Amino acid sequence: MYLNVYAASKIAEERLSELRAERARIALLESVQEPRAPLAARVGAALIRVGQWLSAAKPVPRDPARDGRGGDWRRAARTA
Repeated sequence: MYLNVYAASKIAEERLSELRAERARIALLESVQEPRAPLAARVGAALIRVGQWLSAAKPVPRDPARDGRGGDWRRAARTA
């Protein structure tokens, strides 16, 4: 099969110009957006914030009469 060299070079030039235009659009979009931190860094920062939030939370006092674990559970087990 015969391939016209001129036609092949024009097809290659057209394809290269399309790729260059696409890359220019991508570069423009990337320049507008602020860079994002890697996923591991974002997850780590979120875990640190959750840990700080949890350490600042006050523990809820346990009411032995309501949860069934406190009070006279040993004595109740012996008498049953």
